[in-house]
Amino acid sequence: MAPAVARRLASVAVLFLAPVLRLSGAADKPGDTDATFFRLSQHSFVQTLNYESGLGNWLQSGATMALRDRVQLMPPVLDRQGLFWTKKAVKTRDFEVKFSFVAMSSSSDGVFALWLSPDDFAGKYDEQAIVTHSKVWSEGQAQIGLTFVGNRPTFKGLGVFFLPAESAKGRQRVVSVWNDGVAKVALEDIRSGKANSSKTTETSWLNSEMLVKVRVGKDGSVVGHMIKKADESPSATWLELFSQPAGTVVSEESYFGFSGWSGSKTYIQLDINAVETRNFDETKAGGEVLEVDEDQWKKVLAEEKKYLSQASQMQAVQKLTTLLSDHIERYTSIGEKVKADVAKMETRLEALGEDFGKLVSETEAFDFKTGAFNTDTVKEHIKGLSKIFSADKETHDSKFQQVHEVAKDLKAKGGSVMGEASKLKVSSAAQQAKTLEESATRGSNQSGVLLLCLVVVVAGLGILFLNRMRYYEKKHYI
Repeated sequence: MAPAVARRLASVAVLFLAPVLRLSGAADKPGDTDATFFRLSQHSFVQTLNYESGLGNWLQSGATMALRDRVQLMPPVLDRQGLFWTKKAVKTRDFEVKFSFVAMSSSSDGVFALWLSPDDFAGKYDEQAIVTHSKVWSEGQAQIGLTFVGNRPTFKGLGVFFLPAESAKGRQRVVSVWNDGVAKVALEDIRSGKANSSKTTETSWLNSEMLVKVRVGKDGSVVGHMIKKADESPSATWLELFSQPAGTVVSEESYFGFSGWSGSKTYIQLDINAVETRNFDETKAGGEVLEVDEDQWKKVLAEEKKYLSQASQMQAVQKLTTLLSDHIERYTSIGEKVKADVAKMETRLEALGEDFGKLVSETEAFDFKTGAFNTDTVKEHIKGLSKIFSADKETHDSKFQQVHEVAKDLKAKGGSVMGEASKLKVSSAAQQAKTLEESATRGSNQSGVLLLCLVVVVAGLGILFLNRMRYYEKKHYI
């Protein structure tokens, strides 16, 4: 019976840790033979990245956009800034970040950067401040101090910069810099090779899918390698981009991200196809763990041998039952909170649906081919409203005419057959019919005024939509 209890304890522990830690297999980095690692799903994705697959764990800003089969860091448009950072820390000092990307260009003055830092960049990032300061994205970034490829010149940690050739005779380079968070680093220093503690590697990385690995060791060392994906094999030799000695990384929490600038002369289009973060430390989760009392579970698992040697197994069963009951109570309360959040989300989705309906109407009124406002579509909408109002007016007029005819009939019959009292009633009905007719006339006039107001409102919406489309055209591309 004791082995069964032990198996239950182990299976329950794995059940709770499975969403965060997933055993992937052996490492394939040069030098790490048969090393077991766990894939951190909160810091990884393959091609499709949406809210079901973890988009909420990433910060994307500027021109960066998660598409159906990749994350496009920079579009094929001049002078576009891209930003893509993880929001959650990698909570270990024995891990590896592996990613694949494709950069399309011939030559450009743009740049693509990989960052590894102990600072929570996403937590401090304020996109609203950038938009508020200036309509030009780069100027807004400068206002809040992000003047160094979307980061601060006094960044702390590792920066790896992929520089294309600026001319047909130039060479493609990869430059790595480790900064202490005090010294200021400028892009000009990176290009010229004057930055402190920098290493430059000349290699071709444009127009091919590339794989890059950054390995942080237990001793705090950091090593980076790169290879073309087409050349990847167990026996392939990876190009070493940089190597930092032991003790470089001292923090138990690290954040990483990507940024870039497409260039001012010719652009770089850069797509990130996949990111995989691997935890080689079997004693740590490496990411955020579910709200489970790990100490309690570890204590129960550690006492497994004691229960193997005792005659009675009841104590083990009771302790396990208590732990499971506490877990059920905790997650029942969490479930209630989730239900309340879902109800709020449904309300927000309804409001979002109404907004999308308005946006669809506005989109129909804009000609994307010519980049001009299409007044014909607006006219069609106004004509449709006019037809509705006209049809209602005709129906009302017809009803009022019938009432008037009936009132006249009653008045005529009442004069010859009925007495004075009946005549007064008929006269009152005729007066009410007249009043009703006057009200109908006023309603018709009000309908005309309402139609004019609708024309003005639709025209105003069209102008606002045109301004919004021009804003998005400046920020990205249509």
